[in-house]
Amino acid sequence: MLLISSYGCFWLCYKARKYCLRKSKR
Repeated sequence: MLLISSYGCFWLCYKARKYCLRKSKR
């Protein structure tokens, strides 16, 4: 199930990216 792990990481990064960007903005 390596594909799921890779996909999960990518999805998390994609969603976290928006969240991180929003929090990163000072």
